Amino acid sequence: MKDVKEVEIVSEFNLEEQEAISLERVEERYALEDEMLSAISEGNYARGMEAMNKISQLPMSRYRDANAGVLQKQIALLTLNTLFRKAVQEAEVHPAHVDHVSHKFADRIMEAESDEEMSSLGMEMVRKYCLMVRSYSLRGYSELTRETLNYIDFNLTEELSLAKLADKLNVNKKYLSAHFKKEVGENVTDYVNKKRIKESLKYLGITTMSISDVALRVGIYDTNYFSRVFKKIMHMTPSEYRHMLTKPMKENN
Repeated sequence: MKDVKEVEIVSEFNLEEQEAISLERVEERYALEDEMLSAISEGNYARGMEAMNKISQLPMSRYRDANAGVLQKQIALLTLNTLFRKAVQEAEVHPAHVDHVSHKFADRIMEAESDEEMSSLGMEMVRKYCLMVRSYSLRGYSELTRETLNYIDFNLTEELSLAKLADKLNVNKKYLSAHFKKEVGENVTDYVNKKRIKESLKYLGITTMSISDVALRVGIYDTNYFSRVFKKIMHMTPSEYRHMLTKPMKENN
């Protein structure tokens, strides 16, 4: 039988061993969080999800701890939402884009009640924030190009001719044209048209709005011009695109 002193020594050893293991787990979790945030700031969904999955498998994971209550999990996801928002901002995404998505996720987190909802939200957050970086990151662009791109993004329904943009940004039209093409790789008109057609896809896909109304919604006031631009970019007409989306549904009925 061990005497009291021997038991104390063993207990102290076990405590130190447990603290070392705990420390390693904390360090591992923080390293994985850094990896996940780095992936999100680069818009790398695969790498972000890999890190997220590894974190969820750690003992006492803050994000999927089976013993944690709903409120604890909500707090953990809200914290994650804040970290993701900061990672996206580091990618030089305009705060307006970040704020919109961040608030939506915060509302959904507070409404979530089940483990399945929490888990699904965590994965969706990684995907959405990575997609935001891919779509809106202005990293590497000059201040003038960032201003031009942001103005276009937030004013798609306005006149966005080269002359109008140059006037809004108080720069020479020829200088803006050359500067934009050098950094973006295409001229202003082509870029604006692509943004407008991309925006039109959601209206064609999820609404029954007429083609002319969709064109107006994205800032093109000539339906025939809208159709020509759409076909040039998408290699099909707006009607053909809408039919392509609805055809599988009709065939399954």
